[in-house]
Amino acid sequence: MKKSLKIIFIICLIVGVAVAGVNLFSASQAGRLAEIEDQQAARAAIGFLKDERAGRATFLPLDTVQGSRFTGRLTGTAEVAADLVETDEKYQHIVDNLLGRIIVVEDLTEASAVAKNLGYRNRIVTLDGQVINAGGSFTGGST
Repeated sequence: MKKSLKIIFIICLIVGVAVAGVNLFSASQAGRLAEIEDQQAARAAIGFLKDERAGRATFLPLDTVQGSRFTGRLTGTAEVAADLVETDEKYQHIVDNLLGRIIVVEDLTEASAVAKNLGYRNRIVTLDGQVINAGGSFTGGST
């Protein structure tokens, strides 16, 4: 697997989205996150789920979701996860919303240094899927 595809796959697993064809954020593997055209459609979908007692989901209406991005200085191999994803401009604010504050680095040693330098304010993800969460907790191991 190419390094960039591996990074995108790891990021998608961590934030709970799946890469699905042209529409990058169409749905998560567990069906909990979906891009949707507008807030009216989101309200209708939520009403359906509620009426059918079919569970919960998070919807990303294209007309309301606001993106934000890390704008600080990064060192070493660190990159903003949103910069590793190519998408249609129509979806850029969704990519920024989901990935704009996540930093990707080579390994856990570098992740520790980057997290400390950033004051533990961002989620840091390694290429092999280890995570330092905002606030400083570590998530990792093997599955």
